[in-house]
Amino acid sequence: MNLDAYDSEFKNLIQDIINKDNYLKQKEFISHGKTNLFEHQINVAYECFLYLKKKNKMDLDLIYAALLHDYYLYDWHDIKKYPRKRFHGFHHPKTAMNNAIRDYHINKRCQSMIRSHMFPLTLFHFPKSKHAFILTIKDKKVSRGEMKNK
Repeated sequence: MNLDAYDSEFKNLIQDIINKDNYLKQKEFISHGKTNLFEHQINVAYECFLYLKKKNKMDLDLIYAALLHDYYLYDWHDIKKYPRKRFHGFHHPKTAMNNAIRDYHINKRCQSMIRSHMFPLTLFHFPKSKHAFILTIKDKKVSRGEMKNK
């Protein structure tokens, strides 16, 4: 993925996260259509960044949560390695959150956004803030676009 098309301010904000080995490993896993997890999360983070920039209210917690919302580090399409594939939508937010805590020591606010990003599938983990809802909405918007580009 070439980051040249992205705003330089955005690229500076995300460098500390996206250049770690585990994050780069996500290039191996498909997210939606032909888009890998690395690209998907950057696309979602960029959508969140543009929203915040338009509102003139930069919030690094939202950017970081968007970059890590699908940080589950496995290929859920591989039924042999991941036999619970049909439950992936329900389970991956917790796995992503735990991995993000382990690798990036994210704060409680980021944790909550990641944990609830699949609402309403995560029925018991309702988005608790405006930015958690923004992440949920931007993730669904980007995912729909990626599915169209199969």
